[in-house]
Parts: sequence; C-alpha cells; structure tokens
Amino acid sequence: MNHVPRWIAAMLVLGGLACLALDASAGDEKVTKVNEKNDGDKIKLTKGATLEIRLKSNRTTGFSWSIAKSDKEIIKQMGDVKYERPAKGAIGAGGTDVITFTAEKAGTSEVELAYKRPFEKDTPPAKTFKLTVTVE
Repeated sequence: MNHVPRWIAAMLVLGGLACLALDASAGDEKVTKVNEKNDGDKIKLTKGATLEIRLKSNRTTGFSWSIAKSDKEIIKQMGDVKYERPAKGAIGAGGTDVITFTAEKAGTSEVELAYKRPFEKDTPPAKTFKLTVTVE
C-alpha cells in the first residue's frame, strides 16, 4: 500500500487552493475587448471595468489611431495608444493599435477614433471607428 507523507498531502491541498484563488481573481478583471467588427456598436460597462479597443494599423505608412471624441469623465483613456507589431511577417506588414479605457462614472459617451497621419492636420481621417459606451 502506498503511503503519502502528510506534509506532501498538505502541500498538494494548499497548492490546489492557491490555484482556485488565482482562478477566482482572474475573473474579476472585467475587460471588454472590441475590434473593427464592433464599429457602431453600443457597449455597456460597469463602473471600474476596462474597455480594450484593438484595431488594425500599419505604422510604417505613417497612419495610427487616435481619439477624436470621448467624454473623459465617463470613460478615461489609460496610457498611450500601444502598437503591437505582427508576430511575423514581411517588412512593412501591419500590426494592431490597442487603446484602453476605464469606466469612470455612470453615463453615456460616444467614443470616436480616427485613423490618420498625425502630421496631416487638415486631412480627414482615412477611417473612423465609433462606439456608444454606457457606464452603469
């Protein structure tokens, strides 16, 4: 008959409980992710939740996504727009711009993003992306 020392059994139980605690806290992050397919959508968030907008971009052309419109009191941008290069691909291949917001207080805000070259001040954007965000 195999006998497992008590200290090993205790370590296995504690390890299992730690894994359960990590799984429970991972679900509390409240991150809503959207992309090009969500253009024009209405999104509902709870206060404190995170909104992550991921849009195709190609910085090698000079274009990038920027915020054209939002109510910062309701939904606040967290940090700068981050650019993720493609995992692998040809030189000049496009990547993804990631814009992250936090739901600050109850209300509704239009979020509009513009895809343009920052140095072309008087040129309309090549593309736009819009969401209506309601924070409850």
